[in-house]
Order: sequence, then C-alpha cells, then structure tokens
Amino acid sequence: MNKNQIIKYLLSEPKIIQRAPIYPIFVLVIGDTALHLRKYLTKTYTGFVIRFKEGFGDLCYIKSDFASVLRAVEKEIKKDPDFLKKFKKLYETQFKQSLEKYNKGKRGDAIMAFGLASDLLMYSVGVGHIIEPISIIGTHTLKDRIAKKIKDQKELNNALNVLTTPEQKSFSNEYDEALLKISSEKDKGRKLKLLEATIKRFYWIKNSYAGNRKLTKADVLEEIKSIKKPNKNYFRDLEKSKKKIIVKFKIDKETQELAQRLLFITSWQDERKLNTMKAVAELGDVVYRIAKEFNIPVKQLYFCMPEDVLEKRFLEKDFGKEISERKKGFVWFFNKGFKNNHAYLIGKNAEKIYKEFIFERKADTDILNGICASTGSAVGRASICTTLDDIKNFRQGDILIASMTRPEYLPAMKKAIAIVTDEGGITCHAAIVSRELGIPCVIGTKRATSVINKGDLIEVKADHGAVKVLEKSKKN
Repeated sequence: MNKNQIIKYLLSEPKIIQRAPIYPIFVLVIGDTALHLRKYLTKTYTGFVIRFKEGFGDLCYIKSDFASVLRAVEKEIKKDPDFLKKFKKLYETQFKQSLEKYNKGKRGDAIMAFGLASDLLMYSVGVGHIIEPISIIGTHTLKDRIAKKIKDQKELNNALNVLTTPEQKSFSNEYDEALLKISSEKDKGRKLKLLEATIKRFYWIKNSYAGNRKLTKADVLEEIKSIKKPNKNYFRDLEKSKKKIIVKFKIDKETQELAQRLLFITSWQDERKLNTMKAVAELGDVVYRIAKEFNIPVKQLYFCMPEDVLEKRFLEKDFGKEISERKKGFVWFFNKGFKNNHAYLIGKNAEKIYKEFIFERKADTDILNGICASTGSAVGRASICTTLDDIKNFRQGDILIASMTRPEYLPAMKKAIAIVTDEGGITCHAAIVSRELGIPCVIGTKRATSVINKGDLIEVKADHGAVKVLEKSKKN
C-alpha cells in the first residue's frame, strides 16, 4: 500500500480511543514500542493514530490489534507460564539501561541529551505496551467466566472488583499517606520538613504527556484539603473478602489464575506510569534547556517530532509556519509501511480528514452501559475532563467524565463522587483509584464523553454498570 492507502486504512479501522492532555514531543516516541514488541512476539500493533490540538489529543489504537497482541501473548504463556514475569523483567532491564545512559550523557550537548531523554521516555513504556490488550480484553473474559458462577448482577460486580483489587499500595496510595502525615502534623517545623520531603519524593506526580509540571508547595497544601483517612484494615479485609468469594462461589483455578494475571498487570502498569512520569520530567528539562539555548519558545518545541529536534529543523527559516499549521491540526500515523515508520498530516485538511473518519455523532440516548470498576451509586452534575484546565477547575461533588484517567487526573478524582470513562479495563487507573477512594466507577461505556454534557445531572449505578442522564444542562 502507498502512503494514502495506509492512512485511509488506519483512519477507517475501528479504534479504541484515549483522550488526554498531550503534546507531540512527549508522546510520539511511544510509537516505536511497536517495533520493540516485534522482536519478541509473533504479532504486534500494526499502527497508531494520534490527533493533536493545543495541549490535548486522541491516542487511537486499532481495535483488532488488541486481540492479535493478546493471542501472541497467550501463545507465549502456554510455552512458558512465567512469560509475563520474564517479560516484565526485560522491561525493567531495558528501562534501567536507558536511565544509566541518560544519566551519563544528560549534562553534555543539549541535542544529544534530548536523544537520550527521548529514548528514556520510549523505554518507560517499551515492551510494557502489551499491558493494554491484556487488561481490556482480560477484563471481559474474567467477567464472563465469573458470570457463569454468579447470576446476581450486584454480587457479580462486587466479586469482579474484589478479585482484581491489588493487595499492595499504589504510588497514589503512598502519595496520599504522605499528604495525611503532613495534615496530621501540628508542629510547624516538622510539618515544613514533611512537606519538603514529599515534594522531593513526588516531584513527578503532576507530569503527563502534556509536559513537565513540577509539584509545588501550593499543590500539596491544596490537595491536603481533600485527603481522606484510609481504612487501616483495608488490605486485611480485602484478603478475607477474596478468600470468601472464592469459597462461596467455587471459583475454579483457571479463573483465579486469570484474576492473578490481571493483578500482575495492574502492578506493572503502576510501575510503568511512575517510570513514564519521571521520564517526562527529564525530557521536559532538556526541552526547556534547548529552548533557552537556541532562543526558541518552549511551546513551539512541544509541537516538534523527535527528529525535528535531533536534526535541528526547528532552526530552519520557515519552521515557525510549519508549527502554526500543526497547531491548526496535526494527525500523526504510525505503521511499518511508512518511510521511517510514520507519516503525518497538518492544518485544516488534517482536521477535516480526522473528523470524517474518527468522530462519532452524539448518540441519541440517555442511558450508557459499561463495566463496574468500583461498586456503589451516586447522583450529581457531570464534569467533562479532557484538559489540564478541566482537571484544575473540577468542583467538589461533581461526577468526573473522561475518556480514560491518568495520574494527572488525581486532584479531580479526589473531589469526585463518582467516575465514568469511555475506555479501560478492570486494571485501569480509574478502576484502581476509585476503589482506593471508595467511590462508584463505571468504565468502558465507549461514549460517555460524547453523550454526556458538562452540567448534566446524571445517575451512576455502578453495581449494574449503568449511567443515566436524568436532566440535561440548560446551558447546552
């Protein structure tokens, strides 16, 4: 196929879409992880499509790729039951080696440091890009298996949640514990030391694919306001609940093993997120350094592709015009059929073609169905979170609606009374955090961000995996 045929194929195939705050410089290197997987699996991702607007974008997976990658993984697991553990070890080794290279060269030439930082970000995902198919498809498989044992919908969803809830702390748990210690400390001197130690330890927690955003004293003091005291017996109670469900519903060994696989993926995913946010911090610092050295606006570099920086294209006379067109519309395509594995369209033409193939019209329905990620129910006003400003301005007591959540969504999630997402599996960020917070969550609705408008009064009945619009906002 030629370039146009490949683009048409990538745009027309059914997709799984993640909408998130992103800029090209921080996310395009992730496409190369498909090449990494090709070395180890019989099937990998055939392509990606990423659409960018100012600070926001859609990361699109080809839906059929998920099934292909999962089949390839399952084939390896049959040959070696420890395949996933060994593959995670490979991921950790590759990231560690990349970090060592970066640390050795980061103080040298700025462009060379950029290349090393880009590699670090790439390896922060690396072969760990097998996580998404295992998580999303595995969720449905596990639910189908448990449904054969448990007919009551509420009991089914509760069992699914309990069996797939990690028995160890996530980094967001650890961050909350640090915040709680600060809020509980009465002595001003010790309080200040705890605050400074927390900022030093979690400096990366505000980062995203939209760039490096260092944690500040103001951030910590603001988040302390919404911190909740954790249940001290949470993990002990969880262990008891798991054992009770397995015995009560006679959950077979194969189903338990599938649940354990998803728990393993959850732990890996948490580690991957942490590595990615730390890598973004390093790349962000190098990008700022280049901007200062060459007198280029930082946000202009944010719209660069890695090769634009490595080959110093940003210094070319007409490059500013190129960036202006990219800001109007920028759609990036990854496929091995392209020269250098990628191609892109910019300007109004890019936006027109993208909308023609990707965007669905608003569905004429007031009810959405998905998967229960955390039990419970809630009624409240919808707040659509797609940008960093949406997250910053999120109101206490609203219901958070997003394509998928990532760590940068945490401040809004802590204020929310419920969470609803378009995509995600039972091991996704929204699922894990909502359980930690003890609020209802429905994932995988496919169309929540399209059907629900800001300010709509909605009911989340997570026990049934249902979301209903009770009253449309008068502002829409």
